[in-house]
Amino acid sequence: MTDSGQSRQTTHNNHYVPRVYLKRWSTNGNTIWDYRLLVHSEKEPIWKRSKIKRTAVWPNLYTQVENGKADDSIESYLDRNYEQPVANILCKISNNSELSEKDMDDLVNFLIVQFARTPSMMAKMNEVVRRKFPSVVEGAVAQVEAELKASNRNCSFSSSDQGSAKTEPFPKQPFETKIHPDEGTIEVTLTAGRQSFLSAMGDLLNGKVAHTLRNHCWRVLETPNEIKLPTSDNPVAVFGISEHGEIDFGPGVGVPNANIIMPLDPTHLLFTEVGATREQLLCFNPTQYHIGLFIRAIVLNASEHVYSLSRNDAIPAIRKREVDPHAAEELLRTRNEWKQNGAT
Repeated sequence: MTDSGQSRQTTHNNHYVPRVYLKRWSTNGNTIWDYRLLVHSEKEPIWKRSKIKRTAVWPNLYTQVENGKADDSIESYLDRNYEQPVANILCKISNNSELSEKDMDDLVNFLIVQFARTPSMMAKMNEVVRRKFPSVVEGAVAQVEAELKASNRNCSFSSSDQGSAKTEPFPKQPFETKIHPDEGTIEVTLTAGRQSFLSAMGDLLNGKVAHTLRNHCWRVLETPNEIKLPTSDNPVAVFGISEHGEIDFGPGVGVPNANIIMPLDPTHLLFTEVGATREQLLCFNPTQYHIGLFIRAIVLNASEHVYSLSRNDAIPAIRKREVDPHAAEELLRTRNEWKQNGAT
């Protein structure tokens, strides 16, 4: 409900990269140069002017269904707590205005949510859920055994209320344990999908990963010689650099010497090197070589789109697009199914 008591319209088009952010790469506030990494045909242009309201958007990505009705409380939560606080800060950065300590805290929180909310992270989270499933089963079975011993009887026991603690507005992990006494079996079910992704997002935003990121020292860097940075639909890159200057996406957010970056506009980015002190970061003046590595990491870290202030032939040279009509159709099918499952 709105303050006036009237019903608020449910948001179904979820921008996993906020429009207020993408507009920093727009010359007219409505469109953005878009290098698509997966296309149906070679005939499609290398660079396309995409409407900001129609890119980096996934219908019902964060929508839940409660009592038969669509619930967009997660979308509202992300907008209220992460997007709105940085709108003015992004303007200050573009104007080279001084940032307060709170501004920096809000920027880091914005980086955290952009790290957590994308379809790319959803795929990673689903893989983590699958890897952790055996340990979940182990814990669930142990709890069932304890329940049976306490009750000293055979029973049908459901642990659908188990899992990670619910953090509003995010759901709990959807796993359930059932005993089948007649068969002498215990059934454990874990569904990797919408609820699993949204629960994992809540865990990431409120757990150890976010705590680790907030404890790093951060700095806003400006590119030398007005070199222009791209951004992407997966704008937070965590990577190491090999002795030969190769990008390595293996390190995690707490691994010493890992680089963590997020472009903020075409000439600024939020940066840390894990383990660096504030003084060390203040002494770091990125050269053209460093910015070249950062641009390469941004492009290689993208999922489906790389965005730029202008057409840039260097970006396709870093990463060639994939022409695969079957993969492109499969992606559309997946999103349409997700959209329908999140509708009322």
